Amino acid sequence: PPRPPHPPQPPQPPPRGARRAASRPPAVGVSEAAGHDAGLTTVMLKHLPAEFMRDDLIQLLDSQGFAGKYDFAYVPVKFETLRSLGHAFVNFVGVEETARAWACFDGFADWDMPSANVCCVAWNDKHQGLNALVNRYRDSPVMHELIPDVCKPILMSSDGQRIPFPLPLCHIKPPKEVRTCLQ
Repeated sequence: PPRPPHPPQPPQPPPRGARRAASRPPAVGVSEAAGHDAGLTTVMLKHLPAEFMRDDLIQLLDSQGFAGKYDFAYVPVKFETLRSLGHAFVNFVGVEETARAWACFDGFADWDMPSANVCCVAWNDKHQGLNALVNRYRDSPVMHELIPDVCKPILMSSDGQRIPFPLPLCHIKPPKEVRTCLQ
């Protein structure tokens, strides 16, 4: 005789530590799909041209339809040469925008400058979300007054306008590279 169907099971509580783990930064190597499912919004764009600076990043994001869809943008530079280190960090305002950006920029190679580089997108494993990024950079040496503005991270409003970065919480020392140049 056929077995009767199993009664529906009540929802199980999450495994021990699951809530705590969800608040931690993602582990290195989180897949694209797992990151989207987890609600991650901060990505790293890798393999950018060496001449690619923050203003180039803003222009690229906006030209691809992301104006007002990101709230943080930063292209780290080598201070001695003021050249890009070849990657950027962007925080998008939602999971949908992040997924669309991933699809747009993973494999992107249509630069406005001569370059054979092909962009690769990855999750920012260390700092995820706007608050984490602000906390990471507001007291960072990159925000020191001697650093040119074009080398600093910026915040953007929902209408695509730049907004001021929060004031530092402590005294900021200049980066080591700048200190050695000043001596």
